[in-house]
Amino acid sequence: MIHFQTSTPWSAIKGFHSKYFSWLRNHKVYLNLTKFKTDTLVPCGFLVGAHPGFLRRNEAKEELRGSLSIDPEELPFQLSARTISVPLKEGEPGRFSFQAVVVETAVKHATKLRDFFYMQDNPATAVKTYPYTGMNQFVPLLKSTEWTVQKIFLLAQLHVKIIDDLKKIYVHNLKDLNNVINANNEALLQSFYELKMSGTYVHPIRHVASDQLIHSIHNTGKPHVKVVLGQSSKYNEALGQLELIHTTLLNKIDPQYHKNVFLDGVQPGMR
Repeated sequence: MIHFQTSTPWSAIKGFHSKYFSWLRNHKVYLNLTKFKTDTLVPCGFLVGAHPGFLRRNEAKEELRGSLSIDPEELPFQLSARTISVPLKEGEPGRFSFQAVVVETAVKHATKLRDFFYMQDNPATAVKTYPYTGMNQFVPLLKSTEWTVQKIFLLAQLHVKIIDDLKKIYVHNLKDLNNVINANNEALLQSFYELKMSGTYVHPIRHVASDQLIHSIHNTGKPHVKVVLGQSSKYNEALGQLELIHTTLLNKIDPQYHKNVFLDGVQPGMR
């Protein structure tokens, strides 16, 4: 018998497509869940507007640790993209199920972790310092005086409305979105959030102002491919502006930082 320790959740170890499962299967190693020692994870809440299919959870977790000033040894947590549900009305059995990015931790840390998230700045302010996750409001799954069942349900509905309205555009030939592009240590992704609509009024949605062109942008599993998510009402203009993204970034970013943005010999653009 072999005893090992890992922070990887059980679902990932036993996931059919995971590298852990492949290794176990190839070496004919079998794990018994009833003998698997692990902390009981509980969902503390979800992040409004964080796309469960595209948010880079490792990048988001790193930024959240900074914004919350959390010591990883003192207060461990993880982000998972999965289906959760919330009550429709207090005292009734009906529930609303939806896909979200969920904040999870061990039972013993749950109360303290929620308290840290409650102290976050308003998304409109936080996004200026923490551009990747600052926009996403934390909504607890545990009701309280301030967080009623009705309020949690309404924000769950809003989250679904935001996600369902987003359309994706892939941009190729760009380096990591976290690369620094100026003396203020701003990241490449911030250049995309500064893209504006040409004047057409679009109803603002949460943190996304009516004139902000995109909702969010993410690295993907392919190092030089990025996915832009935008409201459907802004999609056509986003396509037009992103066709010119090479010229836009070339003019916007100081030449000394171009090495952090562009690949040698190719221009960024859509395919």
